[in-house]
Amino acid sequence: MRAVVSIVLLAVLTVSCADDPVVQTPPPEKKDRPDALALDREAEEAALWLSGELTAPQGLYGTIHDDLTAIRTEYADIVPYEYGAPIEFHPWWLSSVLDVYVSDELHDRVVAHEPNPLDSLNTGMHAMSMDPFHPPWSSLGWETIIRFAGRLHPQRLAEFYRTVPGVNLASVDGPLGDYSNVYPQYITDGMAYLFRHGMGDCPAGCEISDFFYFRRVGGVTEFVGSFRTYSDPYPDWWPEASAAYCAFEMEHWGWSSCPWSGTSAPPAQAATATPSASRSP
Repeated sequence: MRAVVSIVLLAVLTVSCADDPVVQTPPPEKKDRPDALALDREAEEAALWLSGELTAPQGLYGTIHDDLTAIRTEYADIVPYEYGAPIEFHPWWLSSVLDVYVSDELHDRVVAHEPNPLDSLNTGMHAMSMDPFHPPWSSLGWETIIRFAGRLHPQRLAEFYRTVPGVNLASVDGPLGDYSNVYPQYITDGMAYLFRHGMGDCPAGCEISDFFYFRRVGGVTEFVGSFRTYSDPYPDWWPEASAAYCAFEMEHWGWSSCPWSGTSAPPAQAATATPSASRSP
């Protein structure tokens, strides 16, 4: 899928005549997906993260959208809230935003509006804007931020842009620290969702977290249980539930292993609920 998307040229960019390479165009009329994907930011970005694809797979997007809607409807009294709103999935990166560093030669060609190796890729990836360059402060070269139409996985974008002659580095950007979140994952015959309510200095990693684990199999919602770190023992379902959480945190922080994949914690009464069937027909 990535290879197919990478060669699709969907629009021709309009390039500014100013000295700096500021490109500003409206989103193209023709979308990669002329459907309702963009209506649910959470489901689309969750599908991007879980699939690892450049664009969110339609089927996975629909499944996550429907599952989270069902969980929040059937278990409104259990799903955690923060600041008056249900906790939602947020990736550790910003979708459709890329931080790019280029060589002097590529910088000069872009500023002069000469044909350059970035042109075709910017067109194919639906680039909408390119910030004025920041002067070099290291050997990486000139820095610019490129923004793209729709929601694209920035790690996949970075892989494409790193192949461009004259691009010294292409990297993702994102929020600092840790935060409450929802972690989706595949399980046998369905999906599972681990809700996390982080508390206490979350920019540094969250001192305490409340976790709530749900499974969705065959259209039926099962609330598996909940527990609080540092006060409740890790429940027996934690090794399964923590898989997506660990994958997310390892990517986020660049760790090679996950410190929360075990099942040991200070002894206490676990807040584990009896699995229940869906509350709706």
